[in-house]
Amino acid sequence: MLYMAPLLGVTNYVYRSTYSRFFQGYDRAVAPFIASCDAKRINQKCFRDILPDRNRSGILLIPQILSKDPDEFIVMAKAIHDLGYEHINWNLGCPFPRVRKKMRGSGLLAHPDIIRSFLDKVMPDIPVKLSVKVRLGCSDKTELLALMPVFDAFPIEEIIIHPRIGVQMYGGDIDLSAFKSCLDITRHRVIYNGEINSLEAFNSLQKCFSSVSGWMIGRGGIIDPFLPEKIKGEDIRSDDDKVEHMHAFHNALFSEYRKELSGPGHILDKMKEAWSYWHKAFLKGEDLYKKICRIKAVDKYTKEVDLFFEGKPELIV
Repeated sequence: MLYMAPLLGVTNYVYRSTYSRFFQGYDRAVAPFIASCDAKRINQKCFRDILPDRNRSGILLIPQILSKDPDEFIVMAKAIHDLGYEHINWNLGCPFPRVRKKMRGSGLLAHPDIIRSFLDKVMPDIPVKLSVKVRLGCSDKTELLALMPVFDAFPIEEIIIHPRIGVQMYGGDIDLSAFKSCLDITRHRVIYNGEINSLEAFNSLQKCFSSVSGWMIGRGGIIDPFLPEKIKGEDIRSDDDKVEHMHAFHNALFSEYRKELSGPGHILDKMKEAWSYWHKAFLKGEDLYKKICRIKAVDKYTKEVDLFFEGKPELIV
């Protein structure tokens, strides 16, 4: 089973719905987190990304909550359930310093007693299945290992593990040995998440960890949107066809953002963010990326992108 990872600002409902029109392979997607708040502050804007009428792609969507407050979490979980969802994810993996410092995301991993107390209060009072997304720790790779017995005391649906610690952010080496230690001692389903950037990387990981229940693809699936199809043996296009398909996908996503966003600055910011990943799929993609990062006019942007694809760029993924 393949999961689309939540990338804040990238894998929103516009991206997910457009992606599903052009590519296959993902079974589930975890939505970028919604930060919890008290009942008085909850409104439709909180749930903009997960509203059911915006998520009919065929990929099962799992909303995610970032929280350290069990009461706020319960209120938010019930509101999400009212939208029709049966499964939510608790974000215990966000590595951003501003999140960690507030003891949310991966910042909570060093506090097993707080997590146990949180789950004690939340689990009996939410009408949905709960999974957790974690890292090996906040600043110490043994923190998750110490937490696994806590998680095993509760009926958690699954544990999604990224084998880095929070302070690493998205750099540095993944620690597969520490991941295996956690995998070996839990009774729960485990989903692996981290550095699945190619079919070869996936095959190697699958060979090492045959008991893993699913695989979450993050940046590698943005850079190479064909990757889930490759993993499932459904990739039958030639490279030329893939380039044309990528161009069509780009145009559709660009069109959808033009409908959703106001002003050229916002639209171009979104497309530049996408190209911060896409350029790595092409031999001369970095040259294009440098050009479009300097562009401030929509028509100039579309001209540069069209010229790039008309030149039949060479794929390197």
